[in-house]
Amino acid sequence: MAVNQLFAKMLSIYGTKWANNFPTKEVEMMAKREWYDALEGITPSQLRTAVDKVRQECEWPPSIAEFLRHTKTAPRDPCHKILSALPPPKGDPAIAKAALAELKRLVS
Repeated sequence: MAVNQLFAKMLSIYGTKWANNFPTKEVEMMAKREWYDALEGITPSQLRTAVDKVRQECEWPPSIAEFLRHTKTAPRDPCHKILSALPPPKGDPAIAKAALAELKRLVS
């Protein structure tokens, strides 16, 4: 979710409570830059969770710090569940020994 989309979402949730934070276009652009910087590294899943949580729990628009706290409660992306569910790979010592011998042959 891009910052512009996030700001539009917050406006639709909070209306003038959100809009009044940005009395001029310049102030809005500065705020968007700050939010953009603050949200670096936040996954789309975390953003969606945070928006859902502030919609349900916050009567007033959150600050950046408050919003970021809500991203921390987001579940990890599903790919982490898949990877953690897989058994660890089993090494074959014979294959490893042969590969190491081949590498040594190539290097020398």
